[in-house]
Amino acid sequence: MKLKYKGNAELESGKVTAAIDSYSKAIEKCAGTKQEGIVLLLRATAYSKQAQSHKEDLQETVEEWRLPQTEDVQYLLSETFVSGPERAGFANSVIRKLNSSGRKQQTELRQIQYRHGLYQYALLHATQDSLRATEILPGYSIAWVQAGELLGKLWKLKESRQYHDKAQSLDGNLGSRLELLQLDLKRRQDLLDQAQARTDWAEDSLRLALDIAG
Repeated sequence: MKLKYKGNAELESGKVTAAIDSYSKAIEKCAGTKQEGIVLLLRATAYSKQAQSHKEDLQETVEEWRLPQTEDVQYLLSETFVSGPERAGFANSVIRKLNSSGRKQQTELRQIQYRHGLYQYALLHATQDSLRATEILPGYSIAWVQAGELLGKLWKLKESRQYHDKAQSLDGNLGSRLELLQLDLKRRQDLLDQAQARTDWAEDSLRLALDIAG
């Protein structure tokens, strides 16, 4: 309990890495108990905050690289954006820059890939913790909500909806919260559909664009 409260204090003060460490130690102490599920949710929250911080760093790095900002990436993924010659040319120039073989471009791209990897790593850990929490606390609706939200950020949209449906079945008072999450899932589905239609993009480039836009 002391380690859990220590983690809570660290998370509240913005010491996310320290909070994750405290929660990890707490999980070792309470493994196999219901309390493990609670601490897993707390650690998932900490990892989620860490992921958000990495995402902000990623977006800043991308902007410095003179790729489109978030709104432009969303527009870039839309069919209307590439309908005209000028717009198509702009889209192609972004792809060429992503796939450039120049030494400087490759160095800059590695920096972006590194930032992106940090974001994905933290997000994956957050998702794994929340999924494990639903196994330990199957009747706790918030665990299912959190798992569903994180699955959505990983672009596992079908699974996300399933977890939200389970949360709704456990607690009928989650309507407004789940409604907002469902709207975000619809937005993500639109982006994903548009991205998958771009057969000229490498998979890594698509995922990068999706994570920036999402």
